[in-house]
Amino acid sequence: MNIKQIQKEAFDHAVKCGFHPSEVADKSDVSTLYISSRIALVHSELSEALEETRNEEFDVDAFAFELADVVIRVADLAEMLNIDLDHYITEKIAKNKTREYQHGRRRL
Repeated sequence: MNIKQIQKEAFDHAVKCGFHPSEVADKSDVSTLYISSRIALVHSELSEALEETRNEEFDVDAFAFELADVVIRVADLAEMLNIDLDHYITEKIAKNKTREYQHGRRRL
């Protein structure tokens, strides 16, 4: 499955299950407030992935499923906004390849 297919599948499933109101489902009116709420859901999935790292015994499968949830949420959001993630990921990777070693010099 390619990125565009993942986007479509994620969005269509969210619509089918009633996770988007009708104006979002038909992509006619998506407010910035609604977009913000979807970003919060992406964040919640990242937090769940973080929690998997805090378990005494690290379960890579459980962690991987949480990362999959992150990708699904991002794909759903991108499809809702007609964003071609494949294009932007390709462009971003190309841009990152031009950056110097440890650009920004920020540490974790």
